[in-house]
Amino acid sequence: MGAWGVGNFENDSALDWMHDFLESEDKMTILKKTFKMATRGNGFFGKLFRRSPELEEPEAAAVLAAGEVISLLLGKPATELPDELIDWASKNRLNLTIGLVNDALSVIGSVRKNSELKFLWEETDEYHSWLKEVTDLENRLRP
Repeated sequence: MGAWGVGNFENDSALDWMHDFLESEDKMTILKKTFKMATRGNGFFGKLFRRSPELEEPEAAAVLAAGEVISLLLGKPATELPDELIDWASKNRLNLTIGLVNDALSVIGSVRKNSELKFLWEETDEYHSWLKEVTDLENRLRP
């Protein structure tokens, strides 16, 4: 995991996702696909340890990044976001649906409860700080 902090954009996977998102012509499709891909389950890590279906690290980081985009578009941004994303959001809008927000909340809950990303953070001293970041994102997505 190429991470340098607990923030949802402080890792390589989230930044890769963000750059793909910003370069995409159909940003709504990217958001929807991110959450749909994340619900397919049964990553290698979960099979290896015979745990219930979970998200692998890159998918989990992408889900959190996509959740941050939705939160930003809802007017509830994180305190620290990449400048490119803030710039894009200041000039663009997407028609978010309640269904998409609910999908985001559901999959982010899965990241928090049972993902490779969670298990990786549990092995560090920063686990509780990471968990606080994810919980904060969930709270910002709730009405």
